[in-house]
Amino acid sequence: MPSYVDAYNNPSRRKQCEAALSAVEAKINAINCVDWVRQKLYRSLILSVSGIEGDWSNVPTDYSYADIQFLNSMFGKYGKYNFDYFMLTIYKMKLEKLKLCEVKI
Repeated sequence: MPSYVDAYNNPSRRKQCEAALSAVEAKINAINCVDWVRQKLYRSLILSVSGIEGDWSNVPTDYSYADIQFLNSMFGKYGKYNFDYFMLTIYKMKLEKLKLCEVKI
């Protein structure tokens, strides 16, 4: 998540992060495991944070429409499995910058 947030002025780096997340998503969905394990793994797909990362209020970031669409898709699919971490993540990513259209949880 820090790499994604920090790449606000580097679209190719953001695309690399998105490609990595898509690859992780495919691997998680392909494995055969119990549901609670899969739900723990889904935390990585919502760029989960633990809350001990510090104050991000002064960290500059921004999101393009394509970034918001990608994040909205990931959050909509996987945020419901780890809702507390999801809420903390969007707070750390600066909710006011995300301008999420509609998150279906």
